[in-house]
Amino acid sequence: MTERALLDVMISSGRPTVLAGVRRVEAAALVALSGVLLAHYGLTGIAFAAPLVASAVMLLPRQRSAASTREERRRRLLSQLLDEAFALRAAYMNTRPLPLSLQRSQSLHEARREIIRWVELSRTRLRRHPEFAGIFEAHGARGGLLDELDRRISRLADIRRLEETSRRLKLPI
Repeated sequence: MTERALLDVMISSGRPTVLAGVRRVEAAALVALSGVLLAHYGLTGIAFAAPLVASAVMLLPRQRSAASTREERRRRLLSQLLDEAFALRAAYMNTRPLPLSLQRSQSLHEARREIIRWVELSRTRLRRHPEFAGIFEAHGARGGLLDELDRRISRLADIRRLEETSRRLKLPI
């Protein structure tokens, strides 16, 4: 039985903390042994101590991020997309009241370009979540670019509510 298979069996049996503790003890023993080798052999002990320290580092349990689940990554993505969309909408709205000038035209063009770029990037990022990509692509904007952005913000808010309701009711999406 390989170590990976043993790890899978131990994690599925609800004992990941026991395995992590054993791995920490093994890593500490390897580091202590490398310290003894360095103390006894001096600089020549580095040749023996370095592989032991490297093995100890590989034995340490991986620290998983708090957002390692698909649901958490999806939640973060939705929040990030909404934050970006609100910032783009604010930037667009801030350029509209400017007096008619070349600077206003350039600012509006830049804001429109950023909105179009955000829509395309959002499509790409939501492809990993096909359960939401279709909702994001639903048609409904009949007006201009600002209407499309508002509709997409509305659909992202709907997706977020759907995800929160699903999590609260413990229903899979």
